[in-house]
Amino acid sequence: HDALPICSIIEDFGAPDDTDNLRDLRGIGAKTAQKLRGLGIVSFAQIARLEPEAVQVIARAVGLAPERVLRDDWPAQAKERLNSQAAGRD
Repeated sequence: HDALPICSIIEDFGAPDDTDNLRDLRGIGAKTAQKLRGLGIVSFAQIARLEPEAVQVIARAVGLAPERVLRDDWPAQAKERLNSQAAGRD
């Protein structure tokens, strides 16, 4: 039983500013990226905002072990990508 329903996590995202290639993050392959898109998760900015509890719920929703996703630390990777994108725009 998850403390956070996935629909409330997704609603918190709002509309993404951009879509990113989520497969650029370690631990996200083609199938997982497709499942994330199906949930409405399409950008690094969305992943960067995830709290650990939300990461666990989303991991289960896409069929991955939450421990693996937490170990790969998708939010930290996404923040790094956003920072490097921002640096590239300067």
